[in-house]
Amino acid sequence: MLADRRHINRERVRALLPPLQPVDRANLIRDYVDPSPLGYGPDKAVVREHNVSVWTIIADLVASDGNIELVREEFNLSVEAVYAAILYYLTIPELIEARIILSEAPFQA
Repeated sequence: MLADRRHINRERVRALLPPLQPVDRANLIRDYVDPSPLGYGPDKAVVREHNVSVWTIIADLVASDGNIELVREEFNLSVEAVYAAILYYLTIPELIEARIILSEAPFQA
């Protein structure tokens, strides 16, 4: 399971990635992620393909128990774009997880 209530299992998220060299990881992030759109900060990073926020992709991956194909289809993204979102998340997991928690706060009872 990728999440236990509000805790995301980072190692399970990391396991969704194929083996990549460090340079390939950096290139994916560079090519697909805008880390600070309009200067809003790294927790609001978006995947350029369709301007989908990284935190939304990660939250949906967690909710779907790591189903990359489902998330890819939901947002009409390439698999590389989803991998880039995962890689970016893993560079600042605390900030992305905080953004996910904040987005869920209005729906908590």
